[in-house]
Amino acid sequence: MTSRSAAIDALRVVGTIAIVAGHTWDIPLVRASIYSWHVPIFFFLTGYLWRARVRTPGAEAKNRARTLLLPYAAWLALITLLALALGLAGQPQGLDLRALQPILLGGHYVGKPFSAFWFVTALFVVAVALRILERGPRWLPWASAVVLLTVAYSTHGALAAIPEAIGTGLACLVFVMAGIVFRRSRDRFSRPVITGVVLLVVCAILIATGFSSLVDLKAADFGTPVLSVATAIAISIALLLLAEVLVPKLSQRIQAGLTQLAQVSLMVVLTHSAVLWLMRTPPFGSTVPPFGLTITFLVALLAPWAAALVLARTPLSPILIGIPQRPISRARTAHGR
Repeated sequence: MTSRSAAIDALRVVGTIAIVAGHTWDIPLVRASIYSWHVPIFFFLTGYLWRARVRTPGAEAKNRARTLLLPYAAWLALITLLALALGLAGQPQGLDLRALQPILLGGHYVGKPFSAFWFVTALFVVAVALRILERGPRWLPWASAVVLLTVAYSTHGALAAIPEAIGTGLACLVFVMAGIVFRRSRDRFSRPVITGVVLLVVCAILIATGFSSLVDLKAADFGTPVLSVATAIAISIALLLLAEVLVPKLSQRIQAGLTQLAQVSLMVVLTHSAVLWLMRTPPFGSTVPPFGLTITFLVALLAPWAAALVLARTPLSPILIGIPQRPISRARTAHGR
């Protein structure tokens, strides 16, 4: 049985919750609280778990296509068909055939009900790209990350125009590389709780004072040059350090529950926006204060997660969730790392 880190699974769960919150509310409080880290942390964790040269680029592409692109394509087709059917029925949130082109372009070209789809293709692209780069000199991945980030800053979001979030995904290589470097130096952090709290406080001050502007990766907006990226990485490090200390203190049942939720979280990422769309929330989220949309948020969060837990036990699991069909195992959780 494969051992998993409950701490990392907990961060995946927290990140997924933050993504749903970001698409539910479009208000300064929510944006300031999550936009600096809620998507970068997934790229950072990809790097943290990265194992160099264990696959060829082709094998990586095949593996990521199975776990990412297959659910992406399945939900893209299902939600598109639903939207077209509603359009034919004259429903206001329905789509017509003219909407197919931006849907096929993906990335920043589509909003609700496909708001988070860009993340899946971006993650696929950066993972395959890193497999290619790591076959070259050891300095090549970092040099590429710096060049790509420079291009993102100098072109002011133009990378988002590349279909399927390919440009954005490549620019996110900096977060993956940061995760790799942090994993190698993790044992040097002898006081993880103090370090994590200090990092969070410093980052909160930078964000609150406006020195570090928020990032919007879907729009290829990496915020304040260098500082916003550093802030995103610092928050990711802080949350990981705290999770690795605090999560193992939870009961084994809670840790197993977090692992179960994390295993099916991709479906939540792909479908929550469709739920918000069916509930007619505004395209970029509501400006109603947080507690004013609590029910909407909970439905968009819990309904996809509950459905995913059920579907994971059916033959549809590999197609809709990207994991093999099985009763969600209570996988052994790795304390700390």
